[in-house]
Amino acid sequence: MTEQTNGAQAERIEKLLEQATKLTKAGSLLEAHNTLREANSLDRNNPRIQQAFADLKDAENGKPIVALCEKWLHTKDDDDGERALDYLHSHSISDEFSSQAMAVMMRYQGDLDMADQITSALLKLRGAQKYLAKQMVDAPTVTYRNVYDWGDDSINALNAILLDPNVWDSEKDRIAAERDVFQLALAQMMRAGEDHPERAMRSISRMLSVESSHLKGLIDADGFDIILVHLDIRLPESLRREATIATSKLFELAPESAETLISQFVVNRIKKPTADSLIVSLSAAAAVFPMAPSAAEKLFLQEGFLTSFIRLVQKWKSARLEQAALNLLDIACMTKPARDGIREHCYDWIQEFAENLKDQKKSMQARKILMKLKSDSKEDWDQQASSISRLIVKAHKEGNMASPESEQEMKDALEGLAMCMLKSAKVRDECGNDISLLAALAAAIEVQKYMFSALQVLAYASAYRPRMSDEQKKMQQLQAYAANSQVPPPNPLDDDDHVTKRCRKIVEAKVVSHIVKAAPRATHLSASLAVQIINSLSFDKKHRGMLAQQGAVRILAKLWEAAKQYADQKESISTQIPACNAVARILISTDPTVYFTGEARKEQILPTCAKMLQQLISHEPDDDGPRNWLPTFEALLALTNLASLEDMAFKEAIAKDSFVKIEDLLLSSNHNIRMRAMELLTNLSYTPTVLSMFSTDMRAKQRLDIVLALVTAAEKGTRLAALGSLCMMTEASETVSRAFIRNEKSKAMATRIIDPPVEDVELAEPVGEDEQYRLCYLIRTLANSAEVDMKRWVTEWASGPARNGEGTVAGRAAMLMLTTQNQEMRDILTQCLLKDVQLSEDEKAALVVKVKELGLGS
Repeated sequence: MTEQTNGAQAERIEKLLEQATKLTKAGSLLEAHNTLREANSLDRNNPRIQQAFADLKDAENGKPIVALCEKWLHTKDDDDGERALDYLHSHSISDEFSSQAMAVMMRYQGDLDMADQITSALLKLRGAQKYLAKQMVDAPTVTYRNVYDWGDDSINALNAILLDPNVWDSEKDRIAAERDVFQLALAQMMRAGEDHPERAMRSISRMLSVESSHLKGLIDADGFDIILVHLDIRLPESLRREATIATSKLFELAPESAETLISQFVVNRIKKPTADSLIVSLSAAAAVFPMAPSAAEKLFLQEGFLTSFIRLVQKWKSARLEQAALNLLDIACMTKPARDGIREHCYDWIQEFAENLKDQKKSMQARKILMKLKSDSKEDWDQQASSISRLIVKAHKEGNMASPESEQEMKDALEGLAMCMLKSAKVRDECGNDISLLAALAAAIEVQKYMFSALQVLAYASAYRPRMSDEQKKMQQLQAYAANSQVPPPNPLDDDDHVTKRCRKIVEAKVVSHIVKAAPRATHLSASLAVQIINSLSFDKKHRGMLAQQGAVRILAKLWEAAKQYADQKESISTQIPACNAVARILISTDPTVYFTGEARKEQILPTCAKMLQQLISHEPDDDGPRNWLPTFEALLALTNLASLEDMAFKEAIAKDSFVKIEDLLLSSNHNIRMRAMELLTNLSYTPTVLSMFSTDMRAKQRLDIVLALVTAAEKGTRLAALGSLCMMTEASETVSRAFIRNEKSKAMATRIIDPPVEDVELAEPVGEDEQYRLCYLIRTLANSAEVDMKRWVTEWASGPARNGEGTVAGRAAMLMLTTQNQEMRDILTQCLLKDVQLSEDEKAALVVKVKELGLGS
């Protein structure tokens, strides 16, 4: 304290310092800062105050998290852990302190859930990520085992760090760490009695999915065997799912080696059979069949394979083995040669299960296999579907759908119904109009094990025929001609009218509400089907309001966000684009000021919806056929609707992200796209981004030239939008106004609007008062400007020649003033255009004649 500070000041400073310390510890940093400012005003050279400011800065940067982690590490108490978590969730933490906190947590060796929660929260921060990356370079084995023991969330965070190049000092370090983790995860899987195989398998599948090119040479026969062993139907579904992904990626990475290894894996176990080895081998064969049908079919149809494995299954009399065998036969029915082989060697054995009603699960699956083996006669599919539908409806009405006893039976019933619907348009139409069945299917969506099949049934019922261009139809006919066949006529039950009626019933059954509840648990395939269904339901305008009420937009936004994280880019796009299509259609028919309130506002889906529409506008299909502009058109309409909201920050975000694409679409050869792009630009014209693009940007003049050209476009809608945009930009920015009056094309454009030719062959619709009113609004902005140049431009233009060479622009404006019914336009013409301009005697005489014609008196 300085000598000048008196006793009262010293006491006050002491009190303020004490108060600031308490506020800092309590997390009230703004109040602490204000308290210290008051203390500093009393004594600017007090070292304790300066230290308190330094401590406060540390607190603002998150330093307390280090002490909180230290405390938990010492006590292992959940309350201390919760305090650390609360701090992580509610404070910003600098890279320095998140790195220090991660260093503290790295000293923990154990598997307490609280450690998993704290470290996974820390690893969302860049400093902690970089610290862990460095540890993976310096001591990969110890670091991996620590993280592995902490828990699922921590290992997931490590997997994400391995795939993020921005965390690592070099790409070489990242790839080396990736290879280390892959080998360590494989080693973990090989450990006897491993408690958490899903963790290691998740690392393996994730890296194979995203970075397989970096993992060459790391998988040998033993490693492949370890993955295949975990396809065993007795293991948890989550583990089998990860093993399936890993196997699929190995087939993509080295198909020939993978085919050889899977063949050895299965055949070796059948040659030296035990019940256990047979279950493992048949489970693996069933999982691989959809990934590599030709290779699996080759193995399946090898001489003696079918007869051998059926004989062995009968010999061992194991319920699990029978289930594995049925699963393999079920999935093998996907190819015709395999169906022929099953029909020849296994039909009687399957028939026995189908007739054994004591085991309903296997009976239903066996019946489903027999259904696949039978002919494609419509009557057969129709009869099967009727029987299955009754079973599903009965289970729903009796409340037995989700019971463990009915689980396999219901699963097989739903899969069987999906097969029937795929084969028969009549089944699709009957099931899609059956209210009781739709209610049962809606309920089935919420049961995890039934979700995919129930969605599949609804997807078949709601699917419209693909739209084909004339060129695509001709190509189809040529292909049929080359194959010496005819294009089959489309089934009338699949025409748009029939599908729309089915979609109406599905909407009325509130299927989307059930999808909303179930979607958080959906697999990628289920999510894709859910999106496909909602996309079909959104085709008809009458459905869109109900879809919005049932939560369609919210769930589509969430599924779109989830799809961004998919490792497979094609899979991601195949889910995202239909979701964007559906959102665009629904939002075209929705008032955003009403819809984006309540839950929708709370969940912050508005920015996500905007990003979805921006993706749809930018998306260009991979196919080489003619461009379908409808999705772009709908996205522009919906985004224009959203841009009508008053939220300037939201509109500015749209402008920043979309301007380049909007600018591109203004030059589209499709006049509807040009018009909708111009309308969107109009709604964004007040935003800083758009104003700068038309005023200070180096390409501002070219952009203004484009808009001026669109003012005289053939379509009335484009002209109105372009004029509206000019009105808004000139009103908001004098820089844009100056650019407008300096543009050599501006006067010609204005003249063509105020004095349009009687017959303009370039215009689809003649210029009307709507365009002239907008031009008058723009003229008023210039005339009322404080800048002399703008007033002069108005006067010079008004005094200039009219379009037809007879008289002046002012003369044509005076005539318009007499004929218009728009009082505001009259006022603008009188006050801004005619006030300072002298009309010629001929123009005055023409006005007198017009006044008499209109009966306006003097």
